[in-house]
Amino acid sequence: DVMKEPIGPLPCYAPNHGHKPGHNFYQDYKNGQYIMTELRRRNPGIFLEVYWGLKRTYPWGLASLNGCESWYESNGHQDDRMQSWYNQNYRFLPNYVNFAQVRGFTDPELRKEILSGISLSSHLQIGLGVKLLDKPSNQQFFRKWTGWAAENFRFLNVKRDLFGQPWAVPLDGSAHVIEGRGYLFLFNECANDQVGSIPLNESIGLKKGDFFDIKQIYPEEQWLAQGVKRGEMTHIPVEASGVSIISVEPASAATPALP
Repeated sequence: DVMKEPIGPLPCYAPNHGHKPGHNFYQDYKNGQYIMTELRRRNPGIFLEVYWGLKRTYPWGLASLNGCESWYESNGHQDDRMQSWYNQNYRFLPNYVNFAQVRGFTDPELRKEILSGISLSSHLQIGLGVKLLDKPSNQQFFRKWTGWAAENFRFLNVKRDLFGQPWAVPLDGSAHVIEGRGYLFLFNECANDQVGSIPLNESIGLKKGDFFDIKQIYPEEQWLAQGVKRGEMTHIPVEASGVSIISVEPASAATPALP
């Protein structure tokens, strides 16, 4: 016969384990925290990510960890963003601990996975997309955008959600803004072109500045608007099933005039 593990709490009734018999759960938590803290102390450069067990101790259980597996095994970039939305808005976790896995069976899928991943986490796990990374063009794309993420990590490590919960809206995204500048990520998950309307105010993190220049940096570089006044809406086009990354920066006289 196969032994079946009991489901649910596992009380310990030992009289000499540092807790009252049958009341070991807080001690279990403290022991787990000690193990993670000691691992970190002995190996300062180690990357620690949790799957399942410690989820019950969020957010405090993540104190010594770099990442978490979110709610459950994800099935794609949209699901990663949906789970990160819940992590941030219900569990109150910092976005850089989110789980993001690079998958994909086509080049466009792979590239969208990469861009989605850098928008919601400080690290990427390579999954089914690893085969496509054999292609030099995809390697170049991966290096370019992970390098860009490393240069801009201070912006990416802050995140405010736009539009609503991924899966529930056709266009989702996030704002990564510090003081008077930053970046916007928009993801279109439907077969029609979409336009995202975003207010230039503190709701996206803009705390300084009165006028802003708006530049698209992906899928191609182009100026979208110049000298937009604080509080006004900026309208970002996103092609069907596409991604748009936008730079928001203080208005400058050096910005080329729009045609």
